[in-house]
Amino acid sequence: MSSLSELTSVEIDVPSGSKITLSQPEEYPSQLIEALVSLFSQRKPVRRAFIIQAHDKNVDENPNLLIGLEINGATDEIEQLIHEAGSIACEYTSEEEPIDFCLVDEKERGISHYLIQHTQPFYQRKLGSWLRGSIPVMNK
Repeated sequence: MSSLSELTSVEIDVPSGSKITLSQPEEYPSQLIEALVSLFSQRKPVRRAFIIQAHDKNVDENPNLLIGLEINGATDEIEQLIHEAGSIACEYTSEEEPIDFCLVDEKERGISHYLIQHTQPFYQRKLGSWLRGSIPVMNK
């Protein structure tokens, strides 16, 4: 795995033939990340979340933020979660700052591979954390 300081961006071929440059955000959106971490920590299906910027210079003048979500759940549950995350993202960004979401799958190449192998998640569910929050602790 490359360290973040070694890897600044990666271009991958997409089916249309255009190239998308993937890199770390130039300005880290701390408030947005804090709000998303708060949401994800309340949702059991979210395993990890990543953030990068994606830029297709032939399509957009400025890069888009891309949030990759590794989620285990039913399709309707995933769609609801992405909708909630999108609503939160709209509160912390302007209309000129588009944000996209994608699902991350360890078995896939491309963006999923880049996110898992070349970046660090900004959110990662701790093992057993879901149980810790739901089981009362009794002190004797």
